[in-house]
This record gives sequence, C-alpha cells and structure tokens, in this order.
Amino acid sequence: MNYFITGLPRSRTAWLANFLTYDGSFCFHELCRKTTNVHEMKLLLSYPKYKHVGTSDCALSYYFDKLIEMLDEWKLIVIDRNLDDAINSLDKIGLKTKESIEKVLEAHNRNKYMMKKHEHLLIPFEALNKQIACEKIWEYCTGTKMDKVRFDELNILDIEVNMKKYMQTIRAEEISELMEV
Repeated sequence: MNYFITGLPRSRTAWLANFLTYDGSFCFHELCRKTTNVHEMKLLLSYPKYKHVGTSDCALSYYFDKLIEMLDEWKLIVIDRNLDDAINSLDKIGLKTKESIEKVLEAHNRNKYMMKKHEHLLIPFEALNKQIACEKIWEYCTGTKMDKVRFDELNILDIEVNMKKYMQTIRAEEISELMEV
C-alpha cells in the first residue's frame, strides 16, 4: 500500500514523514525536491524493501497531472490548514514574501482541485496532535493499527524543517527539472 500526503506549506509534513517511517513503512519528506523528474520519483516510491512507501510533501499538488495514474492506486491524504494560518506561519520564520504568498495560494487551489478529482482522507491541521487523527492516517496508509507508544513519543517532539537552511538549498531549476518526464 502506498500513499501521498500533501497540504499547504507549514502543515507538519516533516513530522508526518517521521511518524510514518516505522514498522514496515517508509515515508519520504519532500521527495519532489530530491528527485530530478517524475519517473525517478515513481521508482523511489515503488521501493520493494518496505510494505508501505509514501511521501509527505506540500509540493505534490504541483505535479498532480503527472502523478494522476498513481493516485488511482495510491492513497491520498490532504492536511487542511487555514490559508491565513499558513501564511502567518511563513511570516514567523521570515518567509512571508509576495512570491511565497502567491505560491501558497496556488497550492491551496491545486489541493482543492486534486481533492475533487480523487478519493482522499482530509485531516484538519489542528487535529494532528490528537491520537485519533493520527490513528486514521496510520490505518489509512498501512491498513494496520498504529503504535500508540510511538505516537506519544513523537507527539511531544517539535519536528520541523530548518527553513533558513532549506531555502539555501533550493535551486531555481528544480521545479522545471521535476516537470520533465
């Protein structure tokens, strides 16, 4: 069983990747940035070492059209975060720019489009620190029961990307490279 998780920037995708990398499941974080094209992404996501492989990535909606055939067989989880809260979160870490707000708005609209086209599990951002929401995500992605002790251990951690370092690694051509098949 394989899965995609997406949402607006600052929607705990790093935490979810960590949460879902456990007990026969492996979840990439931002695989879109680590591959050079969609074909390479598909190869990594079909890695046979794990029973369940996925990626937690706020940029997935940008590649929806290229990944559409995979979505027919894979699970889709969308983290629903308030648009203003996502923008304010970017502001708190110094990334609220006109360009970043435009990208957040575009991602928001793409996620809405994606949800209309495919079956999905919609999880409110605010619910991610609650056991019941994470049980739903785990069971939806793996078909097995969640380890509650692991959830309790991870729930106290503040796992997030170092945005200053992250922004230094982004190359302008990354997006165009990924769009090439």
